Amino acid sequence: MNFLAHIYLSGDDDEGLMIGNYIGDCVKGRRLSDYPFSLQCGILLHREIDSFTDNHPVYRQSKDRFVPVAGRYAGVVCDVVYDHFLAKNWGGYHALPLKSYAWRTYGRILKNWFRMPSEMRHFSVNFISKQRLTAYATIDGIRDTLDLMSNGTSLPNCSDEVVNVMIRDYYELENEFLQFFFEIRRHIDDFKMNF
Repeated sequence: MNFLAHIYLSGDDDEGLMIGNYIGDCVKGRRLSDYPFSLQCGILLHREIDSFTDNHPVYRQSKDRFVPVAGRYAGVVCDVVYDHFLAKNWGGYHALPLKSYAWRTYGRILKNWFRMPSEMRHFSVNFISKQRLTAYATIDGIRDTLDLMSNGTSLPNCSDEVVNVMIRDYYELENEFLQFFFEIRRHIDDFKMNF
């Protein structure tokens, strides 16, 4: 899952859990112990979300749609596409409108600025200025997100091809997302009971 889903699955009640989940990709192995307990829980939550996602047959079915255009990056692309469907269906998942939710999230990121690794502070400048959480709601926003990612990572520039697949298989992808997201929400609710 990409940032919108990770942040959403953290819940609203524990800011540390959300920040830990947000920075989860940057914290490897033993570095976990460098963080306060609530951030550690968020980092572990991030890892659980990734593990559940990568091993889920419905997600893999969606991901396979992007292999011809994104190769080994099909999972990264699928994560972004799934955030589109979360943004599109946002009203069914949260009482706050997406724009309000996004600004609240950006405020929490800024409030916890110095608790984050330096690479996430640098990333967060563009994340907030480009309003990435609300950008997921449109297909043009997905294209822009993938373009940004291809400029700053090893992701190949395949945004047009990805969008073509997304448009071609739009309803199938949305149905797969809805099925998957129902299951991951239930799984993560159970997982968080261990904290």
